Amino acid sequence: MGAAAAKSIRGHVEETGDTSTLSCVRALNAYLFQEQGFSGNERYEDPRNSCLNEVLDHRTGIPITLSLVYMEIARRAGLHIDGINFPGHFLVRCPDVGKRDHAAAC
Repeated sequence: MGAAAAKSIRGHVEETGDTSTLSCVRALNAYLFQEQGFSGNERYEDPRNSCLNEVLDHRTGIPITLSLVYMEIARRAGLHIDGINFPGHFLVRCPDVGKRDHAAAC
């Protein structure tokens, strides 16, 4: 998936000419959530939400497992994504988004 995500990001860059980190994150989002169909599981208590193989197979999970999948696929695609512990939640961020010198980030 990381290689496919990298290919999708490269295609987006070639199509748009936008090499900014934000554009690359948007391309990754489109790949994961539109093309691959990842989404949150409405059955939050489902034990399969905690098994990464099940999350990958069914494309559904809880925020922390989806975040882990997102971070690892992003890493393999060449993007740096951090996990953030937040009270009662788990979030991700791309620390390079918003920096002035982010051209050719992906």
